[in-house]
Amino acid sequence: MSIQDLGSIGEFIAALATLATLVYLAVQIRQNTKQVEEGTRAARASAVSSGLQLINSNRLAIYSDQDVASIWSRGLEDPTAPDPIDPKRQVVLAALQR
Repeated sequence: MSIQDLGSIGEFIAALATLATLVYLAVQIRQNTKQVEEGTRAARASAVSSGLQLINSNRLAIYSDQDVASIWSRGLEDPTAPDPIDPKRQVVLAALQR
């Protein structure tokens, strides 16, 4: 075998190694893409779950107190109606909103 024959065999082996590396990288990229998509789905599901829990806790807070539920329902019926809350409560609410 001459040096040119050995060089040709070496180039052929290098080409096969390059091809194998490209196939390996393609597989890795697909796996990574799937993992990122699954992570995104999990994050979205968690966000939806958190939002629903917040809505449920707000509803529980509103409906567990008769006065708050009454105020809430009157506000839903006519938001422009005068507020029936007594003046002392209005002062406390104004202070809390600051």
